[in-house]
Amino acid sequence: MKIKKPEYYATPLKRKDHIVGFIGHHTTARSYDYQNHPFCFNVKLRGGANDFDTLLQIYRDDQADMKLISNEEKIRKQELWRSQDTQNSMWEYAIECMRSDVDHSYMYLWDGPKVNVQISFEGRSGGWLSINEFDGVNFNRRDYHNSVREMFLMDQDYQWLRRFYQLVVMLIHDTKKENLKSGFDYHCAQYLFGSFC
Repeated sequence: MKIKKPEYYATPLKRKDHIVGFIGHHTTARSYDYQNHPFCFNVKLRGGANDFDTLLQIYRDDQADMKLISNEEKIRKQELWRSQDTQNSMWEYAIECMRSDVDHSYMYLWDGPKVNVQISFEGRSGGWLSINEFDGVNFNRRDYHNSVREMFLMDQDYQWLRRFYQLVVMLIHDTKKENLKSGFDYHCAQYLFGSFC
């Protein structure tokens, strides 16, 4: 039985110029350390994790067999959560987990084809996710800013462009602020109630 692609990963555009325009509109060209990063997404997080009770509920929802936490254990973990050291460590842990998730999540497109993707986090705070290479094409070695990157995309093979378009659509959805925040809170909950405590 074939599973239907989620609507948020839909890739309805067929014409090459429409696909290229879409990619240009939904990505940002950046430059760091004398290298161009023509296809970037803003992944900066603002603010910290949700409150203690929300993190506890996230953990309980994920761990069906761990619904019962004694009041004493809850109080002890709440005290840990209030510590600045715990907050800092939890933040670092969640960010590292999210970066690791990115490294492993985009080796395949949603519908199964394996692709060769190299991604990095750029900028002073590492707040820009950059697609550096896709299926044998290294983007950082060329001048792909603004209109030049669109001309480059127009010159590519249509099947290559369709696969790249699918990746961009996946990243548009997955890097939405609410999805980043949800992933961040999930990893904070795992740190606080799972691996750390």
